[in-house]
Amino acid sequence: MKVKFIILALVFMSIDFNAQSNKHTFDFWIGSWDAYWKGDTAQGTNTITKTLKDLVVEENFRFNDGSFNGRSWSMFDTIKKVWKQTWVDDSGAYLTFIGGKEGDKVILQLAEKKLKNGKSINMRMIFYNIKQDSFDWNWQSSADDKNWKSNWLIHYKRKP
Repeated sequence: MKVKFIILALVFMSIDFNAQSNKHTFDFWIGSWDAYWKGDTAQGTNTITKTLKDLVVEENFRFNDGSFNGRSWSMFDTIKKVWKQTWVDDSGAYLTFIGGKEGDKVILQLAEKKLKNGKSINMRMIFYNIKQDSFDWNWQSSADDKNWKSNWLIHYKRKP
């Protein structure tokens, strides 16, 4: 009986450890960032904080010229073991994503496909080349979930 209890305790401890590890997937993102997608001049900024007892990752993204602003809220769903993100912006977009860490990347994919010109399209964002002071972000779309097209590449540098 003691052996079964010890085995169950170890299983539950490993499940909790994995959940705790997944809750920190976006810790690299916390901070203030300059966003580059056209040469060596920052085109935007992104400020990422943790809120609501550190359970929610809040993003505040804006173009430097003030022409576009967006926000997202991300949190780890401990039941489904996935990250969920809601994005809204001043162009009227409302998007929901699910995903998480895949190898050395973090990938969030649309929770529901969107229609474009009468065709179903899927979109995803990939965070990669993740370092303490920089990372790359790739916004992609696909009609078949196999062939992905890069639509917007951003290189982020942490603000001093």
